[in-house]
Amino acid sequence: MVVLDALARAVGSLPRSPYDTWSDHELNANQKALRCEIDRLEAISVGWAKRQQVRRTHIADGATSTVAWLRDQCGLSGGGAAQQMAIANDLPSVRGAGALFQSGALSFHKAAVLARTAGEIGGEAAAIASDALIAAAGRLSPEELRTVGRRLHHAVDPHGALARALRDHKRRRLDITQCLDGMFVVDGLLDAEHGALVRAAVDALGGRLPADERTPTQRRADALAELAAQRLTTGGLQSSGGVRPQLLVTATTGAWPASAGSPWARSPARDRSRRTRCSAGV
Repeated sequence: MVVLDALARAVGSLPRSPYDTWSDHELNANQKALRCEIDRLEAISVGWAKRQQVRRTHIADGATSTVAWLRDQCGLSGGGAAQQMAIANDLPSVRGAGALFQSGALSFHKAAVLARTAGEIGGEAAAIASDALIAAAGRLSPEELRTVGRRLHHAVDPHGALARALRDHKRRRLDITQCLDGMFVVDGLLDAEHGALVRAAVDALGGRLPADERTPTQRRADALAELAAQRLTTGGLQSSGGVRPQLLVTATTGAWPASAGSPWARSPARDRSRRTRCSAGV
């Protein structure tokens, strides 16, 4: 296709752009313009996916649905493919949103939020609330826009909103697995209420300190550990009873206590043991 060939050549030329010579203002402006064009391309992709769905073109490649085809043929996750089709099917219910999406004035992520809201409250209610939703999309982040959508869902369909909240609550989970090297993998899923509580607590302790070289993810990890340490220190926990951490150190006589020049004296393990001993009861 001639247009796609021209697009491929244009995209191929972008890495050769003299971005090192751009001013900060030019770099920011060009990044914003690039994101706008990416969103316009996403809108085109959504429109094509809708035509694929109507014409059932996925059957030619042996896929069970357009979502499955997008996942298998375009490298999307299942959730990403379903999100594409949700935008294709539900965004038109929000009057004016499709035109904004196609022009790049509405980002892909905001379009996804509006489509999800329209799917939850129904096309008729979405049409009535279109002006308010479009206005909110213009000034809010996708996360804030999602909050507006949830509130609208509660107002339009309180029983459905409650059922969804209960489903989300049932999906909650937290897995803490220790690896062979001693480190831990923490993975989980929380509903909106509990997730907001955890994030607020972690954010409160995870702020950047002066001359702080930690990455944001490292600060959040430290904040979560600090929350646990504070809770153990103050007591009041069930089963273990909030007992201070108990530490068992096994070391050779030559390594403990270590001289200032020994490898153990400079090791992270020694720093960790010192921190734990300071927090423990002796």
